[in-house]
Amino acid sequence: MGVRWGVWLGMWAVLGMMGCRAPAATVYPSFRTAEQAWLTYKRAWQLGDVDVLRATYGGNLAFQFREELEANGAAATSAYYSRDFEKARFEEEDFYFESESLAYLQLRLGGPQVTRTLRYSLVRFGSYWKIVAFVLVEPDP
Repeated sequence: MGVRWGVWLGMWAVLGMMGCRAPAATVYPSFRTAEQAWLTYKRAWQLGDVDVLRATYGGNLAFQFREELEANGAAATSAYYSRDFEKARFEEEDFYFESESLAYLQLRLGGPQVTRTLRYSLVRFGSYWKIVAFVLVEPDP
C-alpha cells in the first residue's frame, strides 16, 4: 500500500471515529474524477451549497435544479437539501464504470422510515464529471 492510500485510509478512519457522514472531497469542489464529483455532491448536499450543487448537475438535472431554485429561492433550496441530508443514512456506495466517460453509482440509503436504492449516472464532460440522472432501483418494503 502506497503512502497516498495509507493517508487516505487513515483520514477515512479518523472521520469515521468522529461520526462524520460525508467527508469533503480532497479539494472542494472537485469534479476531476467520478468519485471526487460524488464526494463533492455529498458535501454540497450536506451543506446545502446551492452553487456547488448547480455545478454538480449536468443534462436534464441541471435544468430541473435551476427550476427548483427559481421556484423556491436559494435559501429555501439550501435548507431543504441540508435537512434532507440529515435524514439520510449512507449504507452502501458502489461505483462501476461503463467506459472512460460513463460511470454508475449504486447507492443504498437508509432513513428513519424508508430504505431505498438509487442509481446515479455520472458522465464526463471534457475533464469534469457531472451527475446527469438518478433513478430508484428498488423500493424496499
